Amino acid sequence: MTAIKSHTTSQAHSSNSRRILWLEISLVVALTAIAVFLRYYQIEQVPPGLNSDEAVGAVGALETLRSGPRLYYSGQGGGGSLGFYIAAIGFALFGPGVATIRGTAAFAGVVGVVATYFATREMFRTGLGLNRARTLAALATLGLATSLWHTQSSRIAFAAVGVPFLQVPANYFLWRGLNTGRRAHFVISGLFLASLMYIYLSGSFAPFVYLVFFLLQWLLVTIQPHPQSPISTPHPPLLKRHFWNIVLCAGVAFLLFLPLLYFYLTAPDLATERAQQALFTNPLINKGDPWG
Repeated sequence: MTAIKSHTTSQAHSSNSRRILWLEISLVVALTAIAVFLRYYQIEQVPPGLNSDEAVGAVGALETLRSGPRLYYSGQGGGGSLGFYIAAIGFALFGPGVATIRGTAAFAGVVGVVATYFATREMFRTGLGLNRARTLAALATLGLATSLWHTQSSRIAFAAVGVPFLQVPANYFLWRGLNTGRRAHFVISGLFLASLMYIYLSGSFAPFVYLVFFLLQWLLVTIQPHPQSPISTPHPPLLKRHFWNIVLCAGVAFLLFLPLLYFYLTAPDLATERAQQALFTNPLINKGDPWG
């Protein structure tokens, strides 16, 4: 009787797990459909015409197809060459055009939305439990899928959409590595982190965000009091538990970043062109009121 009861309980648990899995798959598909619709519906007509960023991206993609990849493209401001490579692949597959340059950016936007679900679930599954992590992941994904700035950046092929496109997968694989301890996940995270620094100028700040997170987590764990308990031992900080894997992740990113670093050092004027254009110290930006 005990064996039969145990077998029945196991079957019920397995059936419930499969039902939850199918519900999760259906939810991800629904969220993806929302993201696809908002980013692809009448993408060639709305908004009408190419803006300056799209024109630069299209010209850069054509230059890449003609003469191969480079680290600097005229008009892109010293960063973001990877976006031109991706657009060039789109042109090679589907031909140059408004729908292609925007469709490529929209694809990056959709990938960023889908990756948000899995990254959020991975980040919070240990602390909140899998079901709560799924709920939080669904809310975060819905927020990004319907986000006005993210949708607009996807539809007008604005290069900034490449940041979540690469940073969210970097977050996922980093956290997957922290949860599993597998070295391969840290290596893949490093690859995405390096790519992020090539996709858009602000992507170069991502490694500092990661560094600050690990240092703050180490500080909080170190200074907070831990109750003495004979049955439980407080976990050491993430930086201590995964030190060499985190170093590996950073090392992979740094090695792949070296070509761009060399470019920055040998052509500082080109490398800082975009920053000089966008900084609040630029009179064209601050309109005579830098503090305002």
